[in-house]
Amino acid sequence: MVEVRMTGISSVALINAKGAIVVYRGYRDDASRASLELFRARVTSRSKEEKGRAPVLLLGGMTFVYVRRKDLYAVATTTQNFNPMLALQYLYQLFELLASYLGNNFVEADIRNHFTLVYELLDETLDYGIPQNCSPEVLKLYITDSSAPGGGKSLANQTPSALTDQITGKTEWRRSGIVYANNEIYVDLLESINVLVASDGSLLRSDVQGEIKIRCYLSGMPECKLSLNDRLLMEVGPSRIDHCHCLKAAVTGLHLGRCALP
Repeated sequence: MVEVRMTGISSVALINAKGAIVVYRGYRDDASRASLELFRARVTSRSKEEKGRAPVLLLGGMTFVYVRRKDLYAVATTTQNFNPMLALQYLYQLFELLASYLGNNFVEADIRNHFTLVYELLDETLDYGIPQNCSPEVLKLYITDSSAPGGGKSLANQTPSALTDQITGKTEWRRSGIVYANNEIYVDLLESINVLVASDGSLLRSDVQGEIKIRCYLSGMPECKLSLNDRLLMEVGPSRIDHCHCLKAAVTGLHLGRCALP
């Protein structure tokens, strides 16, 4: 008979640049506040040498995964073979979550002034060391703090079933029951082309960067299929480019003729 043990994060702590523990929350019995002494001695005392250091440390049989934001460290500990990338992603999400409640420029004093809120978030986002829902939009619906800059909106007037659907839904980032008068979706494709050419005309470097921005006004959760037309060919005249004989852009490629950029 093989015993299967669920691995997870043993504890999470917020530590300032001086090594003082600001917040500590334990989730398993294999870690304690004392286990952070090794991390404090190794990392916070050598913060000036931190550049290039790996965010995962193995000290005294304990694995420390940490990220830093300004003068605060978020540290996750475990003694098991836990996925370090999942722990890193959770710590980054934790900082984003705190920023959504306390403001982007939150400092140690803000955390100390909202201890109750911070511990509520730690209890809600981790269950026995396993990351749960970390979406600020959802957590702000039922974890509120009127004294915090982004304290959230209470769901006190909603039925328990509506709250349950929102918390445990498959799409936690989108509320249920959204209705628009007109079903519309706007898609913007933005591309920028960077070319570095030497004085003799030889190409030194070129790259293309792009992003797709979508603004959605669709009711409910409809299934949408969006595709790019590979036959699209646009010819742009010399409206903003002087003496440009040819500028053709297509999905499959780009052709530039002789151009004199202003």
